[in-house]
Amino acid sequence: MNEFQPKGYIKKHENNRPPMVCIFKTMRYAAVDASTSEIIVALSNIDETRSKDNVPVGDLVRAVSIKYVNQTIFKHPAMQLLVHESHSIFSRAQHNAKVLTLTVPDVLSYSLQYRSIIRSTLSMIPVSEFEIKESLATAELIWSLIEAIFIKTHDSSIVVDLMTWARLSLAHTPYVDEISNLLRSSKIKRLNKQHFWHQIIYFVLSGMFNNAVTFLETYGNLCDDDAVRCLAKVLSEVKMDLLNDENTALDFISLQEKVRNMYTSGFFQSNAEAEKIAMIIAGDIPTIVSVSAQLDNWFELVPSYLLFVHPCATLSQLKDVVKDCLKIFGISKCNGIDAVICELFSLDALRALHRISTSSTNWWFPAHLADLLQKADERITSAYGMDIRQHLIIEYGSSLFSEPGLWLVGFDYLREAGKEGLSHLELLIAEVPLDNETVATKLCSLCDEVGFDQTRKDIARTMAYRLLRADRWGSALSWAIRSRDIETVSTVADQVISRCPSDQFSSITVVEHFTEVVLLSSSFVFLHRYYKFRKLLESNQKVEAAELLVELVVSDLVPRKFDVILLSDLISLLSDEDKITISKDGTEQLLEHLIQYEADGPFEHNFDAWKMRLRTVRYLLLQNLACNISSSTS
Repeated sequence: MNEFQPKGYIKKHENNRPPMVCIFKTMRYAAVDASTSEIIVALSNIDETRSKDNVPVGDLVRAVSIKYVNQTIFKHPAMQLLVHESHSIFSRAQHNAKVLTLTVPDVLSYSLQYRSIIRSTLSMIPVSEFEIKESLATAELIWSLIEAIFIKTHDSSIVVDLMTWARLSLAHTPYVDEISNLLRSSKIKRLNKQHFWHQIIYFVLSGMFNNAVTFLETYGNLCDDDAVRCLAKVLSEVKMDLLNDENTALDFISLQEKVRNMYTSGFFQSNAEAEKIAMIIAGDIPTIVSVSAQLDNWFELVPSYLLFVHPCATLSQLKDVVKDCLKIFGISKCNGIDAVICELFSLDALRALHRISTSSTNWWFPAHLADLLQKADERITSAYGMDIRQHLIIEYGSSLFSEPGLWLVGFDYLREAGKEGLSHLELLIAEVPLDNETVATKLCSLCDEVGFDQTRKDIARTMAYRLLRADRWGSALSWAIRSRDIETVSTVADQVISRCPSDQFSSITVVEHFTEVVLLSSSFVFLHRYYKFRKLLESNQKVEAAELLVELVVSDLVPRKFDVILLSDLISLLSDEDKITISKDGTEQLLEHLIQYEADGPFEHNFDAWKMRLRTVRYLLLQNLACNISSSTS
């Protein structure tokens, strides 16, 4: 990851320098610290009555972590599939949590579904993409440990739960195929004994006792080794389930004592490797320390160390066992995944979430973990009055808006993060590119769902003006109506009337579908009636068209700026070769309107051209009136 140094923030603790602080006039104390990947801002209220010697004392208001994350990981097809499939689980979990009380089996089921998706995604990523693959493998490992410690009910022993975790997540099987192929009479001489015993140790340390017994029995019979056959029999008697019940836990300890007596009496003396395995089962610490070198990580030793050294350990004793294992591996300070697992074994899920958040390549992992932990026990994700789950969900949901194909998923996450999530959502929706009408329609629908009226209005207005510039008259009108803003409707209607060619007017069929909203503006009233006029002309209903035109001209609702258009249409009708006759009453109304119109002035049009047009209209109307009179007297 490239280094990130935001402007205006100090570098972290150069020369042990303390974090930058500011004191506001309202007596609030702000502390800011920054690193290459994170900025932390803490705000406190100062209580002057408790402050002494210029040292401020008060109460923490809020601490916020602002993290720089490289989101390019979501461009990978497999990761996009992970986002969509986990979103499906997340949505179901939120819905079910609202309608019923989730039980431990419910939460555990969601956890298993998430882990299944992680494993499925891992199988789709080629080995060459090491960084993503390692990140997901680490996430699955940590997730399964959290499941074992914080989600399961612990009706069973924590020792058994952790051994199950080891068997599923930590098992080493580097030599299994090689050994399986050679454990037969014709090939046994070619068997690498060091590999064989290393694999047996791996089986024992990860609780895969049945596998170890199968190998040992076959080997003992092929090599006629009594010590190995005896070891196989002992291992077959190791039943971890005995530890789930206090009444049977002593049976497990008695078995260990029996094995201890066997090797101290020289029962396994003929085979040093078999004796070593027996000593591990009996809980001999020096022997366990010696074989720990075969393991890659200190935490791989914890489950087997618990099983063989502290078989009756409780959750609260995990921390001490972790210290022993760290000491065996010579580790004095944990970083990265070691630190996360150490916090989990210490039962501090909140600190583990913080470490995951600061070290993860994206917000997907900590956000879903926090949501799951909150559903298991709300106390886990809350501290100092802050909801860590909400913060992480907001960060994850917001990060999805930076990826064009994922903003719709991000919407659902932010909607589930309370008022603060909705505040972020309202800002982010405004930044979504309106690439097409489908996106804009979906955004408006979502805005209606969460009550973002102003945002919906802005989107509709933007689309209306964009489509208007593209001369898409019907679509522009549709979006103007959707804005539910009178000013926008009027502006778009005015532009359509002024710019739309007459021969295209009748094609704006969208006007027919908005009759119930014609009262939004006078411009739309005129547009709606004028559209009907053009449709009548197109269908050759010229008499009806003439009657409607008279209504339009003399109507007070029609904006005066449209008179030019109406008078032009009136001239065309009166000059028509079919000699369209306007009724006597209609003609008189028009003549009176022209007299009043000239008296009202001033004209907004070219004066000479306008006067000529008025004279032409008056002449044609008088001619039409004469025709009416002569027709009535004949």
